[in-house]
Amino acid sequence: MEVRRRDPCQSVQNFSSSSAPYHTIFVFLIPLLVGVIEINNVQNRSKSLIETHLMSMCLFLLAILIYAFAYFAAMKSELQVFKAIEMISGSLCSVSLVSIILPRPYGHFSFIIWAFVLLLVAYKESFHMKIWQFWNRFGGNNQQLLPTKCVVGCPAYP
Repeated sequence: MEVRRRDPCQSVQNFSSSSAPYHTIFVFLIPLLVGVIEINNVQNRSKSLIETHLMSMCLFLLAILIYAFAYFAAMKSELQVFKAIEMISGSLCSVSLVSIILPRPYGHFSFIIWAFVLLLVAYKESFHMKIWQFWNRFGGNNQQLLPTKCVVGCPAYP
C-alpha cells in the first residue's frame, strides 16, 4: 500500500489564498459573542433563544452552515466567489449574534448597518485591499519563514 505524502507547499498556498484575516476574526468573534449571550441568558432561562429571537437564531444557524461550506470550498478552490460567500456569511453570523445581545429596536438596526457596510466593502475594492495589507503587515503573513518554492532535495522538505 502506497502512502501519498501531501505537498507542504500546497497547504501553505491554500492557507494563504483563503480569506485568512476574515476567518481569524470570525473564529475569535463568534465564540466570544456566544459566550456573552450565554452570560446574559443565565438570568432568563424560562424561554430558549429560538423562542425569543427566532429570526436572529435562524439566520445565525443558516449563515454558520453556509460559512463552513464556503470556508472549505475556498480552501480547495481558487474561485473568488467562495471567499465572498465566506465573508458575507461569517459577517452575517456575527451580526445575528450582536442583534441578540442588543435590545429589540437596536438589534434590528444592526442588520441595516451590516447591509450598508457590506455594500460599502463591495463597492470600494480599495477598502478590501487595505484590510489585506493590514493583515499581511501585522499578523497573517508568516510566509517569510517558509520557503516559497518546493524544490526537489530542498533541506526543509526532503
